[in-house]
Amino acid sequence: MLDDLLAFLHEWWTANPVSWNSEFFSLPPVHADLRPVQAGGPPIWIGGVSEAAMRRVGRSATGWLGVDFLAAEVIDPLWSLARQAAQEAGRDPDALKKAIRINIEPGTSVDSLADKLKRFADSGADEAFVDAYALFPSLDQMLDFAGQVIARTGRL
Repeated sequence: MLDDLLAFLHEWWTANPVSWNSEFFSLPPVHADLRPVQAGGPPIWIGGVSEAAMRRVGRSATGWLGVDFLAAEVIDPLWSLARQAAQEAGRDPDALKKAIRINIEPGTSVDSLADKLKRFADSGADEAFVDAYALFPSLDQMLDFAGQVIARTGRL
């Protein structure tokens, strides 16, 4: 069903008029003049660690959203599946992006987070986002922590 929805969204964002007929839903031809700002639609990030999820990334997504606790021995073969699926779908595997979500725990130091970000950058991650909102009692404290991490990592 998700594959069908992703294909429909691509059609909605790129064709006018758009129509759709699939196992899950159908739409008669309509003019869809409300378009995303980005040509072709907004970025689509897909998470998951199954073979099916990684093939979906390769066929339909901007990139994969992984999590920081996965070992390279798990990530590397999955990433290869995504790249292979992109190739088979006629897409450029090198255009796929890899992002990592990092959930920091209470007591995480600036240095340990900076080191983790550097390791992910060195392993080929294009982006990372750090989920830290629940650890700081104020926005100012969170921004201070983020500023210290950025000062240690620069622009990876």
